Amino acid sequence: MGNKFVVVTNCTARKKAGMPLVPFAPKGSCIRQVVEDWRTSLAAQSLRLQAGRLYVGRSILEARNVSQDIGAPLFIVSAGIGLVGADESIPGYDMSASGKGTELAVTLARLGASKSEWWRQLGAEKGFGWLLRENPDATVLISLPSEYLDMVLGDLEALPSGDRARIRVLTSPAGRKKIEKAPGVPSLPYDERLNSIAGYAGTRSDFPQRALKHFVAELNGHLLPIGDASRAVAAALEGLERKATPQRRRLDDGELRGLILQAWAALGGNSAKLLRHLRDTQLVACEQGRFSRLRRQVEAEIRETEIYAESKS
Repeated sequence: MGNKFVVVTNCTARKKAGMPLVPFAPKGSCIRQVVEDWRTSLAAQSLRLQAGRLYVGRSILEARNVSQDIGAPLFIVSAGIGLVGADESIPGYDMSASGKGTELAVTLARLGASKSEWWRQLGAEKGFGWLLRENPDATVLISLPSEYLDMVLGDLEALPSGDRARIRVLTSPAGRKKIEKAPGVPSLPYDERLNSIAGYAGTRSDFPQRALKHFVAELNGHLLPIGDASRAVAAALEGLERKATPQRRRLDDGELRGLILQAWAALGGNSAKLLRHLRDTQLVACEQGRFSRLRRQVEAEIRETEIYAESKS
């Protein structure tokens, strides 16, 4: 008997501590060449870990828990690898699909290519069409933020209408606006009111996975036809407060590195505490992948300074 459900989530910028990360150093004058060079770099890394253990953070944890609760396989939309099963062994890598200033975003802009083109080249034949064919009787629960939907939207649009009807997309209001461009791909009407439900508050980056958890654990929505499921979500959110989102400043990389450096000693270089300091104390907008990259740069600068000081002592 085949799977009744499949859960899909996104990768995270945070990786398991100690795993070497293949740096994204794009080479090539077209998207195909860049992808081929990137695959070669990944293949050269012999140390690998199951995808479900490589990625770290609340979003991957919530998705994994839901998949285990309903006995569904978990797949991960990886900006660096493609669509991978949680049990597949993959190398660590340093790349993110989120943010306009990432190396991937800059490379795609230079080549005049889109995220969907990157996804199509990277995944080859193993995309959502493959996933639906491999699980012909399954309802596929897709929990992705808007920037990852940018990457896979063309893949979803290309699905036959019968396969699109088996999908349930759980995403933010921004993500739902993008899903509207793909007729026949069902999404659930979750919005910021989810933060007002006890146990379901969180950050924007883990919103889709919190919605997934609520949909399955509280509503049994995965068992309902899409119309009934949408009405159940609307009823669960009705009358709840839409909590205001703090207005955060946008700074360039140099300014952010300065703030990280200033707080480094007081917070012991702790990644989670530094990110919360930026967002909650400094009220600075900083996507997790960008923060991870800048934090590594600051850490390297601190180490170089310490080595230089020791050499002079």
